[in-house]
Amino acid sequence: MVASTVLADFAAWAARQPDAVVAVFHDRRVTYAELDERSTRLARWLATRGVGPGVPVAVCLRPGPDVLSAILGIFKAGGVYFPLDPKHPEAFVARMLEEARPPVVLTHSGVTAVAPSDGVARLCLDTDASLLDGQAPTPPTPPSLDDAACLFYTSGTTGRPKGVLATHENVAHYLRVARGTYGFAAADRFCSLARYTFSISLFELLSPLGCGGSLRLLDREEVLSPDRLHRALEDVTVVHAGPSLLGSLFRYLRANPSVPGTLPGVRHASSGGDMVLPNVMEEMKRVFENAELFVIYGCTEIACMGTTFPIDRGSKVAHAFVGKPFDDVTVRVLDDGGGPTAVGQVGEIVFAGKGIARGYLDRPELTAERFVTLDGARAYRTGDLGRVHADGHLEILGRRDFQVQLRGIRIEPAGIEQTIHELDLAAQCAVVARTMAEGDVRLVAFVVEPRVPTAAAFRAALGVQLPEDMLPQHVVVLDALPLTANGKVDRNGLKDVPLQPQLGAERQVAPAGAVERAIAEAFAHVLGVDRVGVEDSFFDLGGDSLLAVLALEEVARRLGTNPAPEVLFASGSVRALAAHLQSGSSRSAHPILLTARSDGPALFMLSGVHVYRELAARLDGHCAAYGVFAEREIATPDPDAASAGGAGVEAGPDGGMRSVEELAREYVAIVRRAQPAGPYRLLGYSFAGIVAYEVAQQLRAAGQEVRVLALVDAVLPEWEAGWRFRVAQLRRLRSAGVVAFASRRLGEKLGVLGPELGRYAGDPRRAALDGRRDAVNRLAAAAYMPRIRPFPGHVTVIASGERLRRDPLKSTSCGWDDHTPDLSIRVVGGDHFAMMTDEPYVSQLAGELLGEMRRADGRG
Repeated sequence: MVASTVLADFAAWAARQPDAVVAVFHDRRVTYAELDERSTRLARWLATRGVGPGVPVAVCLRPGPDVLSAILGIFKAGGVYFPLDPKHPEAFVARMLEEARPPVVLTHSGVTAVAPSDGVARLCLDTDASLLDGQAPTPPTPPSLDDAACLFYTSGTTGRPKGVLATHENVAHYLRVARGTYGFAAADRFCSLARYTFSISLFELLSPLGCGGSLRLLDREEVLSPDRLHRALEDVTVVHAGPSLLGSLFRYLRANPSVPGTLPGVRHASSGGDMVLPNVMEEMKRVFENAELFVIYGCTEIACMGTTFPIDRGSKVAHAFVGKPFDDVTVRVLDDGGGPTAVGQVGEIVFAGKGIARGYLDRPELTAERFVTLDGARAYRTGDLGRVHADGHLEILGRRDFQVQLRGIRIEPAGIEQTIHELDLAAQCAVVARTMAEGDVRLVAFVVEPRVPTAAAFRAALGVQLPEDMLPQHVVVLDALPLTANGKVDRNGLKDVPLQPQLGAERQVAPAGAVERAIAEAFAHVLGVDRVGVEDSFFDLGGDSLLAVLALEEVARRLGTNPAPEVLFASGSVRALAAHLQSGSSRSAHPILLTARSDGPALFMLSGVHVYRELAARLDGHCAAYGVFAEREIATPDPDAASAGGAGVEAGPDGGMRSVEELAREYVAIVRRAQPAGPYRLLGYSFAGIVAYEVAQQLRAAGQEVRVLALVDAVLPEWEAGWRFRVAQLRRLRSAGVVAFASRRLGEKLGVLGPELGRYAGDPRRAALDGRRDAVNRLAAAAYMPRIRPFPGHVTVIASGERLRRDPLKSTSCGWDDHTPDLSIRVVGGDHFAMMTDEPYVSQLAGELLGEMRRADGRG
C-alpha cells in the first residue's frame, strides 16, 4: 500500500528544509517554502472557483516555476491537473477543452492557444499574481489516493484526442518505484526536458519534490538547442531523455570536438518514450561516463513506469531491451488467444498493478476494450509487441496496430488521416512512420489526387487542426495506394516506397541552362540537400539570412559575378536570380515588400529581410512592411582586413569603411528610393536599432518627418572610459584570428546576447560568419557612441523581457534614456531571438508596434 500522496511527501521536505532551493529557472531560484506557500494560496483561490475532487483545471503555461505551483496548487485543491501546450493550434486545444470542460484555466499573458470562453475563469499567473496574495496560507482538505489527479491527452484514431484519467495512487506509485529503484536523494539535481503535456514530465517535475532534491527547469529553446542543452546538463546529476533528443545531443558532440564529449557530473541517465535502440545505449555509456544507465518503458495508461532495463557497461547491448517490471507491477506477453507466450515467443504486452489508470475520459467503449481483467486484476493492453528472453528481460519489437511513437509521443496515424479527409486535402491518403538515418523517425503522408499544390500548403492546412508533432515531414504523391490481397491499404508496403515525388515536386524541374544549374548547385551545396528546383524558395528549403550570405558567395564563386542580394530575398528562387543576372538589371538596392499589401503607411525595417518575415506576417493587413538592407551589410566582412580609419570601423568588401554613419547614409538612400518624402516609420532590431537611430537623425537633418522610430532590443554598448579599451581589445583579438570568440565574450559581458549565443554552433560556416559580422557591428557601435547626439523626436524601445531578466544590470531603456528626451519603453516576452520568431512573443511585438503606430499617427 502506498503510504502517502505526492503532496504529503512534498510537505515533509518543505517542513524539513524550507530554505533549500527546489527549482531554478535561468537566474530565478525558488525555495521549498516559497513553492509551498504559493501553491497553497493558488489552491485556496481555485477552491473559490469551485475546484474540488474530480474537477479538471486546464494549465496552459510556458516553462518555468509556475508549472510546479500549478500542479501542487491543483492537487491541494483536490482538482485534476489537465496540461495543454501553448504552442498547439487553438482548434486542437478547443476539442480537448470541449470534452474536459474545466471551469478554470491557468495560463500566462500572451498565450493564444486557449481562447477566452464564457463561464471559464482565466488566471494569468504572471500578471494576475496579486489575486493570490489575499488567499489563506493554509491548504484545503487534502485529496485521497483514490481521487483523480491528472488528465493527459494522447492521439486518437479518429483525429479526436483521448484523455487518460489517472489517480493520486497512480502518480504516487509512479514516483515511489522510480525513487526506490534509482535511489534518488536530496543531493540530486534533476532537469525537466519533456513537454508538460507528456505524462513522463511528472517524473521529472515531481521526483525532486519527493526526495528533497532540486530541479532545473529549461525552456523549449534550451532543450532543442544541443549546445545549450549540453551546458544545462553539465549542472545536473539526473537526466531522463528520449532517444531522439539524445541522438541530437550525441550528433552535436561528435561534430564539435572542441566541446567536452562527456558529462561526468551525471550519476543517473535514463531513456525511454520511444524504442531505445542498442546503438543509443552504447553511446550513452560513452557520454554519461560516470552514470548508472537505464531504459524505462511504459505509457500514460500505466503511469509511465512499467519496466526498466539496467544497461551493463561490461557487455554490448544487442536488442531493444526494456528490462523487468518495477515493484508492484506485473507484465505479461499474450498470444492472439489471450494466453501466455513461451520464452522468446512474440505477443502483446499487457500490464497490471498500481499504475493502471482509471481509463479514458467519457470513452466507455474504448476503456472496456483496452482496460481488461487479467488473473483477477485490472490490466491494460498496450498494443505493443514484445518477447521475454530467457534471462527475464522484455524486448520491444514494435506495434500490433499502426500506432507510432515519435519523440516520446504516441501518435495514431489514422487520426491524422481522418483530419486530412475532413479538410479535403486529398482524395486518398495513408500516413506511416519511416525510419531515416541514425534512427530518426519521420511521418510520411502518401496522398492520391492532392487538393493543394505544395507540401508547405498541405502542412499549413493541417497545422490549423493538429500540433506540429503530428504534421507529416514528407508528403509523397502516388497514382494509387498499394493494397493487400484483401483490399486494405498495404501500410507495411508503404515503408519501402521511395519518398519521391514530393507534393509540389513538379516545380522542381531541372535547371534550363548553365546559369540556373550553377545557382541550383550552389543552393543545394549550402543547404545540404540533394537538389533544388528552379522555383523552390531558398528560405522554404531551410535557408536563413546567414546562409543567404554563403549562398551568394557560392554563386559568385561558380559564375564569377556578384548576384543582387535583393532578388534572393524577394523571391528566393533559382529562376528569379538567374533571370536577374542574365538581364543585366541595375543592382541598386531597394526595399523588399514583406506583406501582401503595399498601400497605406509603410514601415521600413532596417538591416534585414529574413529576420523580419515572422513579424511582417503579423503586421499584414495593417501596414506595408518592407525589409531593407544595404549591400555591404549582406556581404561578408573580411576578418583579415586592417582598419584604415578611426576606432570602430572596418574595411568592407568594396574597400570602403563600415561605420554607423556611412551605413545610415546608404539606408537613407534606399528608403527614399521607395518613399521620397515623410512621414517615415522606422524599425531596427539589435545592432540595426543603432543604425535606425542614425537614419532618423539624417532624415530629420534633411527636413523630413520621422513619425515612428522603434528600436527592438537594441542595446547601446557601455562607453565613456571603457569603450576605447574594448575596441582596442577586439581589434587585437581580431588580428589574432579569434574574432568569433572575442565577439562572444564581449557579448556576454555586455549582456546583449548572453546565454543565447551559440545559436549556430552546429554549423561552423554560420558560426564563423556570425562572429565576424558581430565583431564588425560592435566596433562600429562603439565608435558611434562618443558622437551620438539626442534625437529630438519620439523614440520607442521594445526590450526582450527574457534578456532583461537574465541581465539585471541593463535597464529597460537599453541605454537610450540618455539620448532622447521623449522615450517610451515596452517589454515583450521571449529572449533576443525568440521575440522575432516564436509565438506568442512575435505577436506581442507586433501588437506593441501597431499600438505605437496608432499613437504616433495621433501625435502627428
